Parts: sequence; C-alpha cells; structure tokens
Amino acid sequence: MDGQVFSWGENSANKLGLNSNDTKICLPKLICNLNGITSVKCGFQFIENLRIKDLTPIDWIKCIERFYVFDDSLGVNMLFVTKDDRVYGLGANHKGSLGLGHNRWVSEPQEIIHLRHKNIINFINGYNFFVCISSDNCVYSCGYNIYGQLGQGFKNSIFNRPMIIKINAKNDLVIDVSCGSYHTLVVTENNNEVYGWGSNSYGQIGSRDITCDTITTPEKIHFSGNYSIKSVHCFDCSSFALTMDGQVFSWGSNSANILGLNSNDTKICLPQLICNLNEFIENLRIKDLTPIDWIKCIERFYVFDDSLGVNMLFVTKDDRVYGLGANHKGSLGLGHNRWVSEPQEIIHLRHKNIINFINGNNFFVCISSDNYVYSCGYNICGQLGQGFKNSLYNKPMIIQINAKNDLVSDVSCGSYHTLVVTKNNNEVYGWGNNTFGQIGSRHNNYDIIRPEKIKFSDNYCIKSVHCFDNSSFALTMDGQVFSWGQNRNNQLGHYCNKFRIIKPTLICNLSAITSIQSGTGITYFFTNYRKEIYFCGKYYNENNEIDIQKTPKLSKLFNQYIEIQSIILLMIILDVMMN
Repeated sequence: MDGQVFSWGENSANKLGLNSNDTKICLPKLICNLNGITSVKCGFQFIENLRIKDLTPIDWIKCIERFYVFDDSLGVNMLFVTKDDRVYGLGANHKGSLGLGHNRWVSEPQEIIHLRHKNIINFINGYNFFVCISSDNCVYSCGYNIYGQLGQGFKNSIFNRPMIIKINAKNDLVIDVSCGSYHTLVVTENNNEVYGWGSNSYGQIGSRDITCDTITTPEKIHFSGNYSIKSVHCFDCSSFALTMDGQVFSWGSNSANILGLNSNDTKICLPQLICNLNEFIENLRIKDLTPIDWIKCIERFYVFDDSLGVNMLFVTKDDRVYGLGANHKGSLGLGHNRWVSEPQEIIHLRHKNIINFINGNNFFVCISSDNYVYSCGYNICGQLGQGFKNSLYNKPMIIQINAKNDLVSDVSCGSYHTLVVTKNNNEVYGWGNNTFGQIGSRHNNYDIIRPEKIKFSDNYCIKSVHCFDNSSFALTMDGQVFSWGQNRNNQLGHYCNKFRIIKPTLICNLSAITSIQSGTGITYFFTNYRKEIYFCGKYYNENNEIDIQKTPKLSKLFNQYIEIQSIILLMIILDVMMN
C-alpha cells in the first residue's frame, strides 16, 4: 500500500532487482531503494527498476550522463551511464559483450550491476568485449575472454561480468587505454609505463617471450631509449605507442606494411621506432602548410580496402586527384603496384572534376561532374569495361557506355563486376565477371569486357543499382526490386534453391523500397513505409543459430537498431540545445 515492491522467482539477468547473483529466489524479498511505485509490468528480460521508464523521451534522455555505441560480431550495442551513476546495456550482446553474465539479445536496458557507483567515465571495446575507466583511473573489463583479453589472469569462453584489472604489484592507475580485436594496452599514471595483455599471436603485446601466444595478466612493455609514452593505439592485431616528444613505436601484425617500419616481416614482436615519420607527404606540393591549411586544400576523399590493405583517394581544390595506400595490383590507378607511402597524383584524372568514387576488388571507377565514368586498376575479368582484360596495373580511362556514349546517373561495383544506370532512358549496362550471371547477360560468357545492356521484364524504369560480391540488384522508379547473380544463401530474395540466377528477376511482395544494403550472404531492403526494414539470406536467429530466410521478411531486430539510433540522435540534439 505504501508503494514498495517484493519480488521472487526466476532471477536470470537480475530481473528481480534484488542485487543478488542467485538465479532463483524462493521467498518474497523487498527490493531496496524503491518506493512510490504505482504499478509493475514485466516482459522478456525487462528491467523494471530502471526507474526512468515512464518518463517522456526528453526527460528520459536528461537522466543519461554519457553513452557509448559499439558493434560486436552479431550487431550493435549501447552502453550508457545515468546521472545516479548506474551503467546500463542494450543490444546484440554477442558472446556476452555487454558484461551482463549472459549472451541473450537485450531488447530493453539492463543494469550492469558490477559497475554501479564506479564513476565510469569512458568505454573502449574490442571484439565482443569492452574495458572501461573510472574517474579515479581504475580499469574494469568484461565480455568474451578466449585469449585472456580481459587481463584477469585466466581465459575462458563464458560471459564474464565486469572485474577490476590489477595492472601491477603497485596497482598503478591508468591514463590511457586502447583495445585491438583481442588485446588491450594501457599507459600508467606513474612513470607513463605501458602494459598489455590478450592475444599475442602477431607479437601485438610486445612481450619479450615471443613464443607465448596469449598473455592473461598485464605485462610491462619495454621501449628502447627509455622513451616516455603519452598514449597507445591498437588496431586489430597491431599496436602503436606515441611518445611525449611526438615519435611513434609500432609492433604486431605488419600486413600491408601497416606498421610503417619499411620491413617485409609479417609480424614484429617488439616495439620499434618508426623512422623518418616527419618526411611523410613529400610530393604533395602542400607539404609545408600547417595541418589545418593542408586539410583545407582537400575537397573530398574516399577510403577503400584492396586485398592487401587500406587505400585513400582525395581530390584537392585545384582539381587534382591523389592516391595513397596499399595499391595492391595497381588498385590506385598509378600504373604500378608498389606500396604508396606518400600521396601520388593520378595524372590521368587531373582536371576531370571527379565527384564520386566506387571500388571493387583491386579496382575503382569514378564519376565526373559531367556524368562520365572512368575506371582503373586490376582488370583480370574485364571489370574496367575497356574492351579487353589483363593483369596489368591500368591507369584511368574513360568508359564508352554505348554507341551514343550515354552519360550515367548511378554506378555500383561488385567484387569483379560493375553496373551503371544511364542518364537518358534509365537503362542499365554491366560488365566484368559473369560466373554467377551477375551481369545479367544474354550470353553465357564468364567475362563481359565491355558494357552490355541488361533487359528487364515489362520495361521497368530503373532508378539505381546495387552490387555486392557476385550479386546484383536494381531498384525501379516505383520502389520494386530486381535481383540476379549469386544466390548461395538465398540473398537474392527468391523462393528457390538455385545457387545462381542469370537474368534479372522481380522479387515478389516487395514494394516501396528506397535503398538496398548487403553483407556476406544477407541483403536488407529499406522501405519508405513506416521506415521498415526487410531482410533475406543467411542470418542468426533468436537462438543464435544460423538460419536461412528465402524471401524478404520484416526485421524486428533492425527496428530495435532504429530505436537505438533515435535515442542517440535525441541525445545529440539535447546536448546541442543545452550547450
């Protein structure tokens, strides 16, 4: 009668609000610090003691002090700290990445009890785990721990809750933390020492014991010359440390020479100083400008991976195009396949008014402001559309779409094929690899080396095209979708068991589509109607088991993503308004 609450029964995910780790409570117990309650409602994994559930969205957001969004290997997650110093998790929670002690999808915020009143001020995540820092510079870790990446002295595959990490015998505090895929580095407050733990398969911990593949407790990392370290940075299986005087050490995986050490070794087991770092961007012609002025010279840029590493293309305000990066198989269009550590101008694109880039596997195409298309890079399947195929390192050339030399309004690239939509008549042309019928050609050729017109039933007018790997999609003006090409996981949305579909086929019962996105073996269709999302192909079902959806199905999962994104957007708007 006085508004307090008793609870009992199943207590998975602490849904009873009793601050107990018991999975069942056999007798009614009073929930502490809860009063003035008028009603109680329950649902799957619902956390009634959030106490901010019944507020308006704006008032609810005002209760949040800070938040952090990250992906795990199954989907999106969100962590947020409320003004009464509680931490909540929401999202995919794959392999227990939210630190809640289970791996079930979390559709409504659940409190991470072990972080209550810890004054958490920052989160950093790796692959299915995260670490966080408190205001008093203590570090906590939780989630997946198969390589000891939690730094707790053990490794396991269970769903670990947050625990404090003891850095060393002095229990030093930390000032900086960074996570790779399966390892963590920290800088201590005293003496600016660096400690690391987790996977060491590429030497990314920098351990003196190079035979040890996993480090389960923090281990001190030694740097030559007694440098004082300011901060650390981890990426995948590589590690970097920035010194107080602005120099950089690197170690770990050296795929595509990512460590900048001018070494062909695939892994570097101990920290090494990167030499000649100040000579970067020697031939850019704007080298002597300050960083801010240098950035002001760039009009637009584009980043893409080739099969060896990362590349960057950028257009300067004087209409020149530069390339930088791995350049595997000549993917940057510079006429060679050497690693490009300093920006080089792509001469054949000078003063072409390039406004957009689209890449495939080791090649790219680009569009000019007057709607011409250029292609360059690897051409083993004729994916450049130039009437020939080769394994040379091709420089940019204009593509003649047809006899009328039509201009284009849309372009998309798969792994080894390209589709375009013409500006006149909205026709679709394709070229490149056709092993799975992804060109939609009337011929059975495996490679189509020049643009070929693709026919659609009932003379549909095409608005845009979308390629992914060996599959192709076309969106009509009225929001319907054609698909063709590889269909190994039913990602094309047709109720059939064919592993390839060689001509464009209309997807039944799908309308009002505005855009299409693909992943490996799965496709998403976004609608205008109620902002719904449909999917088909290979996915993880509610039991975390691989399943196949043959025809497009409404995705409840992504509607929850939209809700998360809406929360983030509201929080940003509120922050702007309050400041």
